[in-house]
Amino acid sequence: MGCLQHLSPSLTQHRARSLLSMEMIDLDKISPAPDQPRKTFDQGTLLELAMSIRERGVLEPIVVRPIADGRYEIVMGERRWRAAQMAGITQIPSIVRELSDEDASADALVENFQREDLNPVERARAIKKLLGFMSWEKCLKTLGVADSTMRRYIDLLDLPEQILQELLRKPGRGEGEFLEGHAHALRSLNGELALQIRLAKKVRAERLSVDDLKKVMAAIAEVPSKTEAFLRVPLHVTEEILRSIGRQTRKKTPYQPKTAEQHLKSIQKACTAVLDLLDERVAQYLSVEQMNQMLSATADLAEQINNFNRVMRDALQ
Repeated sequence: MGCLQHLSPSLTQHRARSLLSMEMIDLDKISPAPDQPRKTFDQGTLLELAMSIRERGVLEPIVVRPIADGRYEIVMGERRWRAAQMAGITQIPSIVRELSDEDASADALVENFQREDLNPVERARAIKKLLGFMSWEKCLKTLGVADSTMRRYIDLLDLPEQILQELLRKPGRGEGEFLEGHAHALRSLNGELALQIRLAKKVRAERLSVDDLKKVMAAIAEVPSKTEAFLRVPLHVTEEILRSIGRQTRKKTPYQPKTAEQHLKSIQKACTAVLDLLDERVAQYLSVEQMNQMLSATADLAEQINNFNRVMRDALQ
């Protein structure tokens, strides 16, 4: 249970008056609010709460408001209501409040926003609903967040629904997480839905960090003709492709004869350094992925050296 000082004034008042107006209400007379901002409930934690309720009862009353035909609508506490159903109890301690649609919606949105397990999309949608009946400044004060924080949440709603769903979805077995930072990065590609979706799937499949995703996006922006390759290959291969393209670009610049001797010395020094590093014992301590990275790097180097040597031999003839 949260401390009173962390709740909005409206929620604090509910808690302070709870001892005066709490009553037991049949579960089957209570319904969740149709505009409840929280749409997803983790079944694992819900089951844990149900087991706790079965053992100790509902320790914190839910807040409801009366609707038609002797029924009640949940304002705060849908998760406890769901867990109570799973626990098999028939009644739940409730605080009944006469609330307008606007007040009930505001209290539900604020309570849900303050939950640590509410996902970014649901937070963003909660803010958007609050902004439907209060000013930006009042919303900031009600939620107790900085202007930049609220804008960051609202910006998420610029994304296509498919990307928002990716943010809502939990990772499957062997998948990485698709986080809020990933979603924000993809905003720059709005209008290119197919590319956004493939990048989101790549994040999960390759467990890319937000910085890794930005590197792939930067590679696509730098060399659009290689987009398909960048989407298919691992990040380290993408980086090697970019380095190779960079080398080819540099070779197109005029070569100055006076630098030849310096070039020779640099190559001799680099070769010595590489030879010193060629210690096969390192294979005992590398993962399969690292070994593949090593082979990719050395194979490219070997190919470039063979091409270089061929040109040097031709020049000698």
